[in-house]
Amino acid sequence: MGNRSKKSQIRGRTFNERTNRIGVHAVGTIFLADFQWLFRPQEVSDLGIDAVVEILDNDEPTGRLIALQIKTGPSYFRKWGDGYALTIEKRHIEYWIKYSIPVYVIIADPERKLFLWQKVERRLCTPTRGGWRIGIPRSNPLNPTAKPFFERPAPRDAQSIARAHFKLDRELIDEISRTGRAAIFVWDEWRNENAWRNLRIYIDGDRSVAADLVLDLDLAADGGLPEIMEKVFPWSRHCYAEETSISAEVKVHVLSVELRNEATAYLQLERFFEAGEPSASLLLRRGEGSS
Repeated sequence: MGNRSKKSQIRGRTFNERTNRIGVHAVGTIFLADFQWLFRPQEVSDLGIDAVVEILDNDEPTGRLIALQIKTGPSYFRKWGDGYALTIEKRHIEYWIKYSIPVYVIIADPERKLFLWQKVERRLCTPTRGGWRIGIPRSNPLNPTAKPFFERPAPRDAQSIARAHFKLDRELIDEISRTGRAAIFVWDEWRNENAWRNLRIYIDGDRSVAADLVLDLDLAADGGLPEIMEKVFPWSRHCYAEETSISAEVKVHVLSVELRNEATAYLQLERFFEAGEPSASLLLRRGEGSS
């Protein structure tokens, strides 16, 4: 009986994971094809953050980000008022409201091609016994008419944008730091289209094995690759390791990428807080020493 129950749980979890992946892929297609923005699924969900979107301006990266929580399946379309209601754990709502970039919830039913959105704001949330309920109107379809509602709240100042990118790439920054070596970033430049695509990242610099991370990017910038690296990976500094042409149309750019001092300081601070707040006695001793 116990084994049968365990197998049922595994099948249920696998089905839910597959359903979630289908939903994330469908939402990503809308942002990539209809909005023409960058869509980056999060392999490790950060308290419900399933994907991060970067707003592009005529295919040029702006560095401005929004975060998405995606719920997939008919069961999430629970009728409430003139739309639907989504119940969310209190800890998630509190985290999202304080998040460094705006967070949106999207309910997705790919079979019916129905996708609706709502921005997470405290004023839109109603407390329930188990958490919070947020209303998602039928009048909020996820299509290009919604672009202004996603663009306006996204941070515009350079400090907020850089902070958001540091948080987004925390895991990548951490892994590069742990190797103690420069990572290798490989870009394809499509000369005739002024486009930079298909980024492959080798975290420990070893290109004899498969890339650790592949990002399906399609970017343009008047300043070329240096401008793209500055906007998409502001925590990095790079130099050319190699440049080769594989055809008349495509040139491959191989970069040696290291962490800026700011990225190292960011990691140290994050690890410090993750280890627990300093004790009151330690803070007191520091205060005595500075007086």
